Amino acid sequence: MNNHGQTRMNARRALLCALGAAVLMGGALLPSVSYAQAQAKITEKDPVEIHLTQMRVVVEDGKERLVPVDKVKPGDVIEYRAVYANTSNKPVRGVVATVPVPMGLVYAERSAHAEGARAELATNELKFGSEPLMRVVPGKKELEKVPYAEYRAARWKLAQLDAGKKFEARVRATVNTASTAAPAQKPVVEAVPSK
Repeated sequence: MNNHGQTRMNARRALLCALGAAVLMGGALLPSVSYAQAQAKITEKDPVEIHLTQMRVVVEDGKERLVPVDKVKPGDVIEYRAVYANTSNKPVRGVVATVPVPMGLVYAERSAHAEGARAELATNELKFGSEPLMRVVPGKKELEKVPYAEYRAARWKLAQLDAGKKFEARVRATVNTASTAAPAQKPVVEAVPSK
């Protein structure tokens, strides 16, 4: 991997770690995070920019609404929205959009959504699969469901993101400070520009 690729990887990892750390440090979350801000030291522009926001889900009179997040407490439901924008004048092929589930939060069942693409989920091992994730019971030949508290990321594979187009993915998670799982260490986007 060249220096530019390594710098982009480090910026993405810093973004993921910041999300997880924000939950554990006094319950304050970032108001919004721009991928472009996370890669401020990169000189070459990435063709896909990512803007990640988080909102608290509030239910009033049986209706849901999203409100800005400044602090969280156990039991709060947070919705993460990631918008992937192709800022180039060419299609970008092989886009893999990944939204982390930060440590300290528990993935909300069946909450990974994006129009036109099927979600895959993963634990810290980053072996992605369809929900519900299954694993072999140690010492036995039977399978068991992986607890949602162990889910660390959701991803969507796009064959192509056309020039000037956007793709939005969302995931919900419940704040649970008892969680000790580490945040996913996966790049937020992988893409191959078209020639």
